Amino acid sequence: MPKFARTFEELRRIGAEAEVSRDSLLWRQGDAGDEVVVLLEGLFDIVRESPEGDPVVIRTVDAGAILGEMAAMDGLARSAAVRASTACRVLRVPGEEFRSLIRRRPDLLEELFWQQVAWVRSLTEEVARTHKPAILDRLTRLYTDKYFRDRLRGELERARETGDLLSVVMLEGDDFDLYRDSQGERGADDAVTKMAQILHGASRKGDLIARLGGARFAVLLYGASQDDAKRLSERLRERALATPFKGASTLPGGKLSVSLGTATCPMDGARADALLEAAELALHRERVERAERA
Repeated sequence: MPKFARTFEELRRIGAEAEVSRDSLLWRQGDAGDEVVVLLEGLFDIVRESPEGDPVVIRTVDAGAILGEMAAMDGLARSAAVRASTACRVLRVPGEEFRSLIRRRPDLLEELFWQQVAWVRSLTEEVARTHKPAILDRLTRLYTDKYFRDRLRGELERARETGDLLSVVMLEGDDFDLYRDSQGERGADDAVTKMAQILHGASRKGDLIARLGGARFAVLLYGASQDDAKRLSERLRERALATPFKGASTLPGGKLSVSLGTATCPMDGARADALLEAAELALHRERVERAERA
């Protein structure tokens, strides 16, 4: 329900609901526009180009935000791009209908004014935040692939100096493209979030957990032997099998299973790329062997 509850029903009468897929653009910076959008579910990133031409997320808005009202009222080009950072549900309101509502309800201008005030107050903080390296995955709040690789390189250097062991466990959902096709982006996001929760629940305190992309994850276990890594793999497998995933009965085998691979430094590699490659090869080997047994 939008924050402007007293206006919502009037907007609903003159607008039309629509779905917006993740990573889709509502509009680009500089586009002409004559449409107002109310975000009902999900998250939108407000994106402007830097002087160098790089996209900078200046704000992320959630359900209740009204977008595009300035261009609808003054007729100027869009001042920023709007990109869906999750699957979203929106209410699309034609510009002429919105302007007609403003003429009937001038008090709505005050509501829009206070929305703009709130955005301006946080703009400095948001811009400062977006210039920091992004280290957390937006969906799962796990570490990103880049941050994981950077940390892995640093921890490997420490392990070489101290002689400590270090292991990596890699996990990936099986047949996940099929699952996404059958359940849609929201269903896939829910499954990825559940996998992240499984990893959090099974890993040791202090282990570094990252989402590498899609339904693939990795755990960095400092000081862990091959046996330690395999024990974590078994815990992850058991918890994944015990976790219900909506619609998984449509997949081969009737469930959303996971494949796992482990690698330990120095036995399987002493460099970050080599260690991750060894874990990935082990994961694929397990997947192939399971398919051959089926």
